[in-house]
Amino acid sequence: MNTASRVVVLDAFTGGGAQADQNTSEYHFNLTESLTYLHGRHLLKSGFAIPDFSRRYFNDRTNRAGTFTFSSLDDYARGTPLSLVQQQGDGELLFLQKVFGVFIQDQITVSGRLSVTPGLRYDWQNIFVDNNNLAPRVSAAFAVNKRTVLRGGAGVFYDRAGDGAIHEVLRSRENRLQRYIILDPLYPDALGGAIADTAPRSIVVIAPDIRTPYVVQFGAGLERQLRKGSSIAITYLG
Repeated sequence: MNTASRVVVLDAFTGGGAQADQNTSEYHFNLTESLTYLHGRHLLKSGFAIPDFSRRYFNDRTNRAGTFTFSSLDDYARGTPLSLVQQQGDGELLFLQKVFGVFIQDQITVSGRLSVTPGLRYDWQNIFVDNNNLAPRVSAAFAVNKRTVLRGGAGVFYDRAGDGAIHEVLRSRENRLQRYIILDPLYPDALGGAIADTAPRSIVVIAPDIRTPYVVQFGAGLERQLRKGSSIAITYLG
């Protein structure tokens, strides 16, 4: 393993040590439960889901010798880097990631040709908490004749934060693994253990107005049966 400092010369080359020593382990549990109830023209479905309940371990020993960044080859030749980024401290992190969701929908048979299905879903995850993730959606199907059906729908679908962002926040919050950024550092001296006494550390926090990312998706299509066991469909998705 090459533990030398990493050197990045913008628009030219990257050299030195990789310093990519890290390891992870994950143990996942997921569960889905749904209930269906038929009453008259209504087909009700509801349930809950645990798409991810996981124990995650992460040990980051990267960039311990630092990464020097140079603006140009001339700066590299003069030994005047633009910045030094270096990590120190305990890189071990263990946390639980919890993601939950509940939903309800009602497939309503309006007539022999038309059915409409409104629904609502709620999603929640720990650490990156956004408590108003209500996701409405609706779809409809209309039978033009015995062989042709028009379908359409739209809805809101929420994503969840990946574990990379969670690592950054938790490590900064616990003040165990420190990351330092020094402008115009000495080169090639990476300052070693003295860096903690000479530079403020980088801090990662969650924005107070953070929003869970989501997408609004809609689509419409035409489906026609050609013969028994065979059909063709044309669909637009936005």
